[in-house]
Amino acid sequence: MPPNVNTKENQCMFLSAMKLRRELEYEADDYAVDSMVTLGKSHLILSICTLWLLPPMIVDSSSVSLDQLFGERLAAHPNPGFRWVRILDRTADALSKQGPLNLQISQLILKLKEWREAAKGMVEDYEKAFPPC
Repeated sequence: MPPNVNTKENQCMFLSAMKLRRELEYEADDYAVDSMVTLGKSHLILSICTLWLLPPMIVDSSSVSLDQLFGERLAAHPNPGFRWVRILDRTADALSKQGPLNLQISQLILKLKEWREAAKGMVEDYEKAFPPC
């Protein structure tokens, strides 16, 4: 990490470091999901995730805080919504190989994936308008 972020170069180094940290978090999530699947405990992931899903995602996906989405470039951890959708999607994929997935769970994951795509589109538009480096 740069000692300060007063220069454009250091700001870009900082943003790159934060992006790498978020990518490592995603990698750790993938490892955890794959480990749970290997142990035959992937159903637990769905149980845990539904307890921690962001209420706006369940009630109204359009009401997710834009500050939360756009602040991600400064964060060491991925946006919780993006992270949970990714975990659920990976888990559902593994479970679907073992047999049909519960219809309600499938529909919830599909809705969350739609939210993620819309939110990612907003973030991409923001990145184009305000490029970090």
